[in-house]
Amino acid sequence: MLKRSSFLSPSLLSSKISTQTSSSSSSCSQLSDVILAASLKKSLSSPKPNNNNTDVVPLPDSVLVHLLRHPSLTPSTKLSLFANSSNTTNNSISSSSALLFSLSRSSPCHLLPALRLSSTLSPSTFRTVLDSLLRSSRFDDAIAALNLAYRSHPHILTPYTNSSVVLALLCKSHLPLALSLFRTILLSSPPYLTHLSTNTLLLSLLKSDLHDDFRHLFDHLSQRGYPFDLCGHNILFHAFDLWGHLALALSLFKRFDSPDHCTYNSLLKALCSSEKLKDALRAYEDMKEYGHEPDRFTYRTLIHDCVKSYLVDDAMRLFQEMEYNNNNNIVKADTVVYNALLDGLLKVRKLTEACRYFEKMVSDGVHASSCSFIILINGLFKNGRAAAGFALFCDLKKKGQLVDAIS
Repeated sequence: MLKRSSFLSPSLLSSKISTQTSSSSSSCSQLSDVILAASLKKSLSSPKPNNNNTDVVPLPDSVLVHLLRHPSLTPSTKLSLFANSSNTTNNSISSSSALLFSLSRSSPCHLLPALRLSSTLSPSTFRTVLDSLLRSSRFDDAIAALNLAYRSHPHILTPYTNSSVVLALLCKSHLPLALSLFRTILLSSPPYLTHLSTNTLLLSLLKSDLHDDFRHLFDHLSQRGYPFDLCGHNILFHAFDLWGHLALALSLFKRFDSPDHCTYNSLLKALCSSEKLKDALRAYEDMKEYGHEPDRFTYRTLIHDCVKSYLVDDAMRLFQEMEYNNNNNIVKADTVVYNALLDGLLKVRKLTEACRYFEKMVSDGVHASSCSFIILINGLFKNGRAAAGFALFCDLKKKGQLVDAIS
């Protein structure tokens, strides 16, 4: 005997039947689309299609997507199918994406015509298209795709899409083309650019010694209020110092919100190169005050220029500070630093200290170069120790070590 609770209520039964009917209807619709797509695929794949019928019948979007994704259809067939569909109705994002993703994998040469036919695009699809064009070195098509996006689909543009083309051109050493494209992008509002692409372009111009192009680009970016990051500021500072624009480099330094030790190293080098050693030493103290640890390049620059200016006591102080701060050999004095220190001590006739530091150099395992021995031999002769200098030379010659025409 059945219990009453085992029977379904009329409302619940009606709901269940409705759900099943909806599910069956959806399944039938999907099955119909698959059958239709299979039939069309067979017809499209036929070597002798029937072209007598010129009527174009709109395809359901799901069928069109299925066909565009099918690997056996040729790119030309997919493009024709998409074009015919575009003539009867506006394509959806799903059909446009299906076509472009398929062509990105199999036939990048058809991507630009497909883009022209697409009425709707998503940023991710456009990014895939650009990546495919760049990987296949179709740079002209990539630039044309960007221009098309600016005219017809500005909403899909992102800093990545523009910058990826600029970076790809720079990677392939197409600097003039990258610069031209960058200037075009810069005219847009807002200028969709990443710091990476801007900094890479500036660095490429610097390495190519294109001073005028570099300065023009800097002026243009500054006029547009472009927010340079720390890396960009460092590139600008180094470039203007290298090209002798110290005043401009110093004005840039004053704009830095938080300069790092690389910025300070560039500043010290610029001041030392301009014979402003006292300003460099003050900047060095500011550097430490703001919590930036000097590295070996900091000490190398300052010690070399202190010796050059006969400020040997300052050079000695910096060397001792360098030795004190030598944690895990991070700022350990190298051959260049020792050579500068030896040269300075011998120039001011501190022969005993010079010999002591040379012995320390050897005991610390720092390589003594031919320049090291030339400095020492020359210093011995100039400090009245000609016999010792000649003995050192003969000893080196006997051992076959580091003797050249200069020594």
